This record gives sequence, structure tokens and C-alpha cells, in this order.
Amino acid sequence: MDEIEIIKQEEESLIFDSFNSKDAWVIGNMLVKAAMEESKVITICISLNRHKLFYYAFDGTSVDNDCWVRRKENTVYYSSMSSYQMKLELDRRKQGMAERFGLSESEYIAAGGSVPICLKNTGVVGAITVSGMAQKDDHAYVVRIMKEFLNRK
Repeated sequence: MDEIEIIKQEEESLIFDSFNSKDAWVIGNMLVKAAMEESKVITICISLNRHKLFYYAFDGTSVDNDCWVRRKENTVYYSSMSSYQMKLELDRRKQGMAERFGLSESEYIAAGGSVPICLKNTGVVGAITVSGMAQKDDHAYVVRIMKEFLNRK
């Protein structure tokens, strides 16, 4: 199975029955705690219908990380898939966001780190986004914490 199929299956398993501010707080704090324990320097953003519910930037991050978060998150809202899946899909086609969809690279980026919040019987309603590591690591980190959260429920 190729990496795109693995990511598709992974995302299909990350389905929430509901999602609210309290969930964002819990997941956000799980992301922060794990990053502290693992000495990661990242920026974290959790949004619901583009409304920011949780945001944290570690010392050592910059406005550049904020820009990456915004562009990755925009990609999730546009495509209803993770920004990493979009990156792999576009790499396969040897195209970028501008070339394939006519989207501005200053507003959208196909780079790993933003994963959709998908509600059962509804679809994508939000995004959990991280910036600061290699894009594959950003993606895997968000997925790992989402799985931990969903396994607790």
C-alpha cells in the first residue's frame, strides 16, 4: 500500500462524534505537553469552522510558523484532506497548489502538518495544525495525539 492510501485510511479512522472548545483545549494541551516532553519547538493551532479555539507557540518559533500554520490550515479547509495528503497527491502529479487549483501559494501550501477534524455524518469542520518540524513529522505528531484523544473517549 502506498503512502497516500495509508494516510487516507488513517484520516478515515480519525472521526469525532462531536467537537467543541473543551475538546480543542484538551487536545491542545496534549500537544503542548508531548512537545515539552519531547523538546519540540512548534506552533499549534486548532480551529473549528475557521474560528481559532486553541493556539500555542513555543519559544523559538516565529511569525514564519504562523504563516505556515495559516497556509496549511487553508489547504485543509479547501480540500477536506490533510495538508500532507495534498502534498503527496500533488507530488504524484508533479504540480503545486497554484498550478493544479489556481490557488495562491501565499495563502495555501501543500505541506504536512494540518489534519482535518471530521465529524461523523457531517464531514470536515476544522483543523489541527502544527508547524516547526519536518512536514512528515508535523503530520505524524498531530495524528498521534488525535488518536490518543479519540482512544480516551
